[in-house]
Amino acid sequence: MSISRRELMAGAAALTGGLALPGSQAALAQAAPKGTLRVIPHAALTTLDPVATTGYIVRNHGYMVWDTLFAQDEQLAVKPQMASGVEISADKLTYRITLRDGLAWHDDTEVTSADCAPSLVRWGQADGMGRRLFTYIDSVTTDGPKVIVIKLKRPYGLVLESIGKLSTNVPFMMPKRFAEKAVTDRLGADDMMGSGPFRWNKTEYRPGARVVYDRNPKYVPRSEPASNASGGKVVHLERVEWVNFPDPNTALNALVSGEVDYYEQVPADLLPIVSRAPGVKVANFNPLGNLGMGRFNSLVAPTNNPGVRRAIAKAINQSELLKVAIGNPEFYKTCASVYPCGTTFENGSGSDLVSKSSLDEARAMLRASGYNGEKIVLLATTDIPVQSAWRSTRRTF
Repeated sequence: MSISRRELMAGAAALTGGLALPGSQAALAQAAPKGTLRVIPHAALTTLDPVATTGYIVRNHGYMVWDTLFAQDEQLAVKPQMASGVEISADKLTYRITLRDGLAWHDDTEVTSADCAPSLVRWGQADGMGRRLFTYIDSVTTDGPKVIVIKLKRPYGLVLESIGKLSTNVPFMMPKRFAEKAVTDRLGADDMMGSGPFRWNKTEYRPGARVVYDRNPKYVPRSEPASNASGGKVVHLERVEWVNFPDPNTALNALVSGEVDYYEQVPADLLPIVSRAPGVKVANFNPLGNLGMGRFNSLVAPTNNPGVRRAIAKAINQSELLKVAIGNPEFYKTCASVYPCGTTFENGSGSDLVSKSSLDEARAMLRASGYNGEKIVLLATTDIPVQSAWRSTRRTF
C-alpha cells in the first residue's frame, strides 16, 4: 500500500537545500519568521540515538545533527557525501573510502577515519541491513586520518547501498567517544555531537514537546546541487524548532494562526480544511508515498504457522483498508509488490496472494492451516497519524 504524501519536506528542502524524507500530508504557512522555521513534526522526539531505534522521527533528527559517508539521490543512486570517493579493489574485497576536506565536529575538532570506522561498526550491530553486511566484513580499519578501509571475506554487491541507505537505521558518523559506546548504551542529550548542517540546542530541548536546532556556521556543504539526501546541504535558516501539540486540531489551529510555519503530516480528514486556509500551501514532495507493511511474528503462535499467515494476507483488502484510513483516493493507491511500487525494486512476483483479496478463500485457508483459535495481538504506533488510522481498521473472517 502506498499513501501519496502531501508533505512539506521543506523540513529538509527549505532547511538544507532539498532532503526528501518520509512523511504524509503536510502544509506550510507561506510567510515564515526571518531566520527561524517552526515545525510540527510527524511524531514527538523522545529517543535521540538514531542507532537505537528505527523511528523516522529519530532518523530525521539524525540528518539535522550528523552526516553520512554516502547518501541516496532522487533516483536512489548512492553518491559520496562525507566521502570524497571510494576505491574498490579488482577482487571486490577491499573498499578504501576517503573523507573529503572541510569536515569538522561541532566542537571544531576534525572528523577522522578513527571516528568513522567505529561508527560503522556500532551501526552494523543494530541495523538489519548492517548486520547482513557485517557477515561479509572481515575488518573495518583506518589508513591515516582520512581513509577508512573495509575488507570483506567474500564479495558482496550491496556494500555502498548498505552504508548509503536512506531508511532507518541510517549509518550516521559520530565522534569516536560516542561511536565506541555499546548499542545498548543509548546516546543522550549530552551526546548529540555531529558534523551536520545543524547543531543540537540542548538547553532548549523538552522531551516530547520541543526540539531546537541552530545552524552550524562552519558546515562545508558539497558543491553538487542537493538531491534527496545527497549533494550540497546549503542551510538557509539560522534556527529550526520542532514543536509538538497534544492533538491534530490544536496543531492545525497553530498552523492557520501562524504560530508555526510547517505541519509535516496533516491527517487526511483535516486536509480539506488546511487546503482552504489562507496563506497555507499544500504540496507533495514525495510521490513514492508512505509504504504500509504488516510483519508477522513467525516465532509465536498462531503466526508461526505459514498457513495462518497466508490466510491473513488473503483476507486483507488494501482498497478497503486505505479507504477507511485515508478516505480520499487522491492520496493513496494499492501496491502488491513486496518492494515499494514506483521504485526500481518493484516486483510483482508472487503478488496474487495479496492482490486478489477473498474472504471465502481466506476462511478455507485458515481451516486448512490447523488454526486453533489462538489470540492475535496487533502492535502499532499511536503517535503517527496515518499509522494510527490503520490501527483502527479491522476485518473479521
